[in-house]
Formats: sequence, structure tokens, C-alpha cells
Amino acid sequence: MMDSNYTPAFVPPMPIWYSQIEQQQLGEQETPPEGEEEEQTPPPAKDDDKLGEGGTRALAAERARAKAAEAELKKYKDAEDKRKKAEMSELDREKSEKADALKAKEASDRELLKYKLGTAAGLNASLITRIQGDDEAAMKADITELLKLNPGTKVPKADPSSGRKQSAGGSGNTAKDDFTDTIEGLFDSKSGGDNHS
Repeated sequence: MMDSNYTPAFVPPMPIWYSQIEQQQLGEQETPPEGEEEEQTPPPAKDDDKLGEGGTRALAAERARAKAAEAELKKYKDAEDKRKKAEMSELDREKSEKADALKAKEASDRELLKYKLGTAAGLNASLITRIQGDDEAAMKADITELLKLNPGTKVPKADPSSGRKQSAGGSGNTAKDDFTDTIEGLFDSKSGGDNHS
């Protein structure tokens, strides 16, 4: 067995307290449950080769210790969350759920407002997603800045000269009126011309 104060020539000496802590940690490590195998340490990176064999082993041990510490911390955090939820009364739990629902609603309302303002300003979809701001005024200011930076990105407005044209002697009816007249004409012709309205 190696002396705990032994240090190779190419590795700077560690303080005695560090090696004592390391020995305690190695002694306290749990063996994995049956069926679970310990993960092998990854092969050393190219930078690790500069450390030499002893340095590489020390680095691998430190990485394993850090990974184990992170896993243990996560375990304790999960246990603390479960404990807090178990201690909550039903009223507290409902309050918490209500607060979460309100936060989600506010976020979706902000998103909806962002899309409404962006389309009203004529921004294309890729720029609408970049709008920032917590309220309407901040979003409008950001839209103005986006339009200054990207002046050619507005969605073209609909051409009023395209689409349905009114004939010279046309009735001025809308498409809805024309549809209604057509349907009423169909029912009138089937019922023999009787109008039930």
C-alpha cells in the first residue's frame, strides 16, 4: 500500500488535509446495488495526457467524486421537494397550482399580444417571434426598432383591386348575401315557391 504522503515528482504535493478528506470519501463510498454496475471513467482527453498517469488518475477520481456529489445533491433536492409538497395543506397546494396557472396564462396572453401587434404592424412570422417586452408599449417600441433594422420584411398588404369585382349594374351584395340568396332560392324552388319566413 502506498504512503498517503507519497507524491510523484511531476504532480505538485497535496496538503495533508486533502489526502485525509480523500481517504474518508473513499472509505464512505457505497457499493452499487446488485444489477447496477459503476460507470467506467471516460478515456482521458488529449489535455489529460499532459498530466501523466498519476495526474490522470487523480483527475478521474475527482470527476467521479464530483459526479457522485451531484447525484447525491439531486437526491436530497428531490427528497426536499417531496417533503415540502407533503407538508402543504390542500389549500396551500391549490394556491400553488393557481399561481402556476396564472403565470402560464400571463405568458400566453403576452405571446398572443406579441402576435397581434406584430401582424398589425405587418411583420413577417420570423420577426414576430423576436419581439421582446413585458407590456404593449414595450412591444410596440421593439416592433419599431425591428422595422428600422429590417425595413423590407413587412408582409405586403392585400391589393384592393384584386378579388371580387362588382359589375356595372351590380346589386352591391356581399358574398354572404349572395350565398344566402342562393340557398333561399334552392329552398324556394323545392317548396314550390312558398316563402316560410
